Amino acid sequence: MRVRNRYILSLILVLIGLTCCHRSLAQGVPPSVQAKIDSMQAWIAQEAEAGRPMEQEALEAWNRRIRAEQDRINTLSEADRKQAEKSVGSRAELKQFSGMTGTAFTVPSGKAWKIRRVTCSAGMGDYQILVKSISFPDQLSEGDVLQTPSFSSEAALVAEDQSEIMYTFEVLEFDLK
Repeated sequence: MRVRNRYILSLILVLIGLTCCHRSLAQGVPPSVQAKIDSMQAWIAQEAEAGRPMEQEALEAWNRRIRAEQDRINTLSEADRKQAEKSVGSRAELKQFSGMTGTAFTVPSGKAWKIRRVTCSAGMGDYQILVKSISFPDQLSEGDVLQTPSFSSEAALVAEDQSEIMYTFEVLEFDLK
């Protein structure tokens, strides 16, 4: 039973490492989120060392804390909003669009989008990795189509099957003048 628990723990740590624990901001993990992930890993290692089984409630609590920190960071601050509005010349609203590989999003009539960032994950609710290997247009105008990529090197980090990848576009939407 102990060998099985160690095997499962090793698998969990490897999966966590592959999906979210890149210390580089190039992968889109902010320092405050990385600190929480590091704390969770230390707790997992401590529990395994003591031979205690992983409690599902405790793991879920760790994940809730990490996701809450990600949500806090992902919320557009008032300073960010003012800077965005200054750059586009009108009121900007933060929007998020998520879709699997091959999904297309069309800019609504009378609107324009400025892409703030693109992330990918192995599914809804999983840890997100910042996509930097693909360049997208700086701005899209009404009727333009934004297509999720069919492949990205970042997506290869989270899943072997690219069809399982969920891309999330964070855009500033504003009125055309």
